[in-house]
Amino acid sequence: MTSAVESGRGALAAVRREWPLAVTLGGVLAGLLVAVAFDRFRRGVVLIAAAVIFAGWLRALLPESRLGLLRVRSRRIDVASLFALGVGLLVLALAVPGVA
Repeated sequence: MTSAVESGRGALAAVRREWPLAVTLGGVLAGLLVAVAFDRFRRGVVLIAAAVIFAGWLRALLPESRLGLLRVRSRRIDVASLFALGVGLLVLALAVPGVA
């Protein structure tokens, strides 16, 4: 039987192994918090876009052994799709008219 301390160490080790994904998800969650809780849609979506673009940058620069769950397909496909999604979110966030 494992103790709570051992399972806590296992969770911490998993986050350390998956830090690129954890950073990306943290940025997305921060953007959602800003968009929903603080009612700042544009700022929240810009934060989400920045997190996705940062994930693409990490995918482009980190070696395969350090990527963990951020690696899905080939490097070229992952980077292109993350950058396209991030830039698309950024353009949409900036194109949405402000509330009058």
